[in-house]
Amino acid sequence: MLAALAVLTIPVVATAAQAHDDADTPILGIVRANDYFSPSGPNDQRYNGHKVFLSSPRHNDSGDRGECRNPGYEENVNGRQFNWRAANGNFIGRAYRPTYSTRNLHGRGYQVAVSKNTRDNGHLNNRTRSRNWGSDVHIITHTNATTGCNASASYLLTMYQHTNDRGLATALGRALDPAVPSNFRQSRRPDLAELRTNAPRGDAYVELQFHDNQTTQKWIHSESVFAAWRYGIGVDRHLNYP
Repeated sequence: MLAALAVLTIPVVATAAQAHDDADTPILGIVRANDYFSPSGPNDQRYNGHKVFLSSPRHNDSGDRGECRNPGYEENVNGRQFNWRAANGNFIGRAYRPTYSTRNLHGRGYQVAVSKNTRDNGHLNNRTRSRNWGSDVHIITHTNATTGCNASASYLLTMYQHTNDRGLATALGRALDPAVPSNFRQSRRPDLAELRTNAPRGDAYVELQFHDNQTTQKWIHSESVFAAWRYGIGVDRHLNYP
């Protein structure tokens, strides 16, 4: 079980938070635009030639998937807010570091896309857009559930289909494991259509934690902001970059 979580006020710096951002989308809520981030600012590394697509949940029943709400967002919001922060956040752990290039994926030198999270079961649209954009890496971010609030399941899960994908799934899981509550698990899932993007440097599916466990849903709501930068660690390790 998680220890009691302290309340932390997160600084809002509009110009830093929205840097190099095409659609200029909000972090929270249901967002009907895809967003793209480029490593072009003074605090970013030079573009390294790799594109990372972060696919958000698009369940048509998001909000009715057993989500605990004290506090807690619906699943589509859980997944997209983590993706957005991984692409464009300013925290390294609990430290606010807007001038550090390692604060997010685009700062590390990647071009990054964050998909919309509309309630339309549009996961195959995410797969198609990722292919058409020319993604090298495709990462799907969701939150998990079992029986509805308040369940007891608690673990981080990454999934893959092919051998090429397993390396990415493993690197992401190991990068996230120190920060995400409970144990890291992994499984091969040949039945998940979005894992068939066939991105040349791998596809991986991340279930961050359980949104129907109030303790872990509280972590997703209040604390995952401090873990999202770890996607950059995982992608760097998988690609052996820099």
